[in-house]
Amino acid sequence: MSQKDIALAMVVLKHLMDVASKSQTSLRQHASDELDVSDRVSAKSPVDGTLLGTITKSKPKPKVVVSNRFALIVWLEDNYPDRVVVTKTVNPANLAELVPQLEALGLGDYVDTEYEVSSYTLAEITKLSEKAGRPVGPGGELDIPGVRVDFPDGTVSVRLEPDVHHAIVDVIKSGHVALDGTVRPELPGGGE
Repeated sequence: MSQKDIALAMVVLKHLMDVASKSQTSLRQHASDELDVSDRVSAKSPVDGTLLGTITKSKPKPKVVVSNRFALIVWLEDNYPDRVVVTKTVNPANLAELVPQLEALGLGDYVDTEYEVSSYTLAEITKLSEKAGRPVGPGGELDIPGVRVDFPDGTVSVRLEPDVHHAIVDVIKSGHVALDGTVRPELPGGGE
């Protein structure tokens, strides 16, 4: 399939998907308004009566949302105190003062030390490495460990020109592009 065939098929399918999505949303709302719970309606071909599908309206499931967390906690503490999980943490603003005190008391084992790259340094390494196309450190060091530069495939996007509905319908009617996106090069003007 040529690039032009691919572009033609993708543009046609994008339009069909946009139109179908809007129609489906509207029809789903209309069906919800019209049908009762547990209704089932068959759809048959007006041409030969072949069953095409059915629509049904199921019984909706309840959705639980906590609208006032504080009120729920107070009630649980009064009625089911064993159902409330209490987690005590150290305010991060006090950590710098607390850690040396724990270490001075010989409780340094209760202190975990984690190392992170500062966001500024990470941004600098990212910028330098993207520009060079290979890992680069803050001082210009090449191929630093722990950093990789990948080259992903580009992103393909589809954009429709304004007012193309009738043109796309004509393409589909002509048979050049099937609803599944298949391009038929054997037709005049269909492939290269």
